[in-house]
Amino acid sequence: MRKLARKIHKLVFIYVGIFMLLWVVTGIIMSLPGHRSWVDLTPKSLEKYDYISISLSPSDAVRSLRKIKNINKVKNIRLSTIQGKIMYVIRDDKNKNYLINTKTGAYYHLTLEDAITRVPQVYNIKEPVVESTVQNNHDLGYMWGDLPVYKLRYEGSSDVFYVNPLTGEALRPSLFSQIKAVSSMLHTIEPITKITGSDRIRWMSVVFIGLLSLLGTIFGIYLTFPSRKKT
Repeated sequence: MRKLARKIHKLVFIYVGIFMLLWVVTGIIMSLPGHRSWVDLTPKSLEKYDYISISLSPSDAVRSLRKIKNINKVKNIRLSTIQGKIMYVIRDDKNKNYLINTKTGAYYHLTLEDAITRVPQVYNIKEPVVESTVQNNHDLGYMWGDLPVYKLRYEGSSDVFYVNPLTGEALRPSLFSQIKAVSSMLHTIEPITKITGSDRIRWMSVVFIGLLSLLGTIFGIYLTFPSRKKT
């Protein structure tokens, strides 16, 4: 029995151990302090947020959104303060986020024209924009975060800016932010979702690895007990 347990423990932890090491390293990188990557393009309101003044119910917010956007199912809905206003953040079954004002029911987003104008003001850019597109997929430049985003590039510079139309924030990727983005993807096993197109498979993989870790740990504990000598 001990020989079988030792063999199972060895085989399980050869693979699970690699995953656990990667998971711990990426978690450490994610927790490292660093400069704020996302920069707000508009000044925040200094007034206190009054959640009591919310006059729109979540169901009314969803109905207001469906008048503007063609969404089928709502995955979740939460409150958030964006640009000094209280918003409902509504996520659909395709993991796209939408903002609805909790008082007026108005749909909110930053336009591409606004982004083109505000990015030079914040980053002190004098040259004209040479690339302005709406990006709906992650790539090597923008590997992690909400979609869609505006992708901007200005004349005479190799820097690329990504603007979140929902939060009104801009990102200029750095080496540090890229490393953290890769770490975030690996830590949450996001590549499985990218390959299979299913978030359920990703979570099933996490559960499977967790069960393997538990199995290997149980056999490891068993092997620590002294063996009985045959008489």
